[in-house]
Amino acid sequence: LVMPEMDCFELLQKIRTSKKESICNLPVIVTTGADNPEIAKQKAINLGATDFITKPFDAAAIRTRALSYANLHQTSEKLREHTTLDVLTGHMNGKGFDRQLEKEIAFVVRHQSRMTVMAVEIDGFKDLFIRVGRKGTETIIKKIGEVLATIVRREDTIARTGLATFMVSMPLAMVDNTLEVADQIC
Repeated sequence: LVMPEMDCFELLQKIRTSKKESICNLPVIVTTGADNPEIAKQKAINLGATDFITKPFDAAAIRTRALSYANLHQTSEKLREHTTLDVLTGHMNGKGFDRQLEKEIAFVVRHQSRMTVMAVEIDGFKDLFIRVGRKGTETIIKKIGEVLATIVRREDTIARTGLATFMVSMPLAMVDNTLEVADQIC
């Protein structure tokens, strides 16, 4: 928990709020010899720690847990590379959105029409994460995904492309309609 430049909680917050998925999904094992490990454990878990070990601990047990989490993380990363779905929201992820956007652009070009692409980002996400923790922010992200799905047309595409960023593409959308949708989202 105690480190020279920043404490474990600050580091954990930086990891979990990183815009890079490869960083924010890293497994983190917290070790401590704190006098009151339950309070520290609860805070670390709320901030997204994968596991928590209190002293005295066995080096072989730590090594085993670390290898286990590293293998699980590698497997998860491989699966993430091949999926086009954001597990948290059920919408497309960035890779899926890029593929779909290519198709939609080709469609509107062929029909000499227009389309709108909108970015929706949660302002102050890091501060929000500090206040409500990982589970709280995940609940908020899910809710935003649900709200977007109720506002946009069925033929529109919604994707979660970053930790706190959604993209919406609306082929054949008229300007007035897209402004109305943007107002509803806000």
